[in-house]
Amino acid sequence: MKRIKRWILVAGNARARIVERLGTGRNTRILEPYRFDEDVPLCRELPCECADDPNYDAVPLCRRPCSPETKFACKLADLLQERSTRGDFDRLLIVAPPSMIADLHASFDDGMRVKVIAEVAADLTQAANVEIVHRLETENLLC
Repeated sequence: MKRIKRWILVAGNARARIVERLGTGRNTRILEPYRFDEDVPLCRELPCECADDPNYDAVPLCRRPCSPETKFACKLADLLQERSTRGDFDRLLIVAPPSMIADLHASFDDGMRVKVIAEVAADLTQAANVEIVHRLETENLLC
């Protein structure tokens, strides 16, 4: 039987990390394969991909000139979709402020939306990984 790989995206408006929980109970290991606060430029530094596009109305929502937070969400969504295609994870839990969750949903394709199994509308970017995993377990979101 194939083991289901779950990733937890912990995001705020300018920083994010992906937490992967391996195992259960006493055998739980928490990995952090990706962290975005140094490797990814701040949103205001990201170039607008369609500022001079004559087909502006045809450009998908996440590619239009937008707020720095929305650009950051688009970058995260692109990375998650790429990693999902590679098979790096099967399920995704999102822990982020409501505006970030909305921006991510607008950027995800249908295949990615299906992988989202839970959302927690809170900015927990300052919380420790163990604390986040414990909270998700307490709320029965890491089944």
